[in-house]
Amino acid sequence: MVEAGPRGAEAVAVQGRRVAAAGARLAGESRTTMSVPESREGAAGNVAGYLAAASIAVSAVGIAYRPVRTIPIAIVVALIAVVMAGPTNRLPSIAVLFGGVAFVVGMTIAVATESSLW
Repeated sequence: MVEAGPRGAEAVAVQGRRVAAAGARLAGESRTTMSVPESREGAAGNVAGYLAAASIAVSAVGIAYRPVRTIPIAIVVALIAVVMAGPTNRLPSIAVLFGGVAFVVGMTIAVATESSLW
């Protein structure tokens, strides 16, 4: 068994750690820990992503339905999303680019089919 005295207390502590580690392994817990990098975006990055997605959807609708009325609003929303998201999120920048291309394509289709711009 375990001896009494200072060395005995050390042995008890070591034995206790071994038992705790064995119990943790039996319970399915691992001995190693992993660190996950924290997201720097937070709530603003999430909202910016939703705004960018909405901007892309409105720009796509604007190609077929009154591009002068809908697409500039979508581009402004995408620019707000770019400011909110910061440099790590690329979706708002893609939304601004998509809005510009959609405006050119929508205006070309509207002029070619002689439909209303407003």
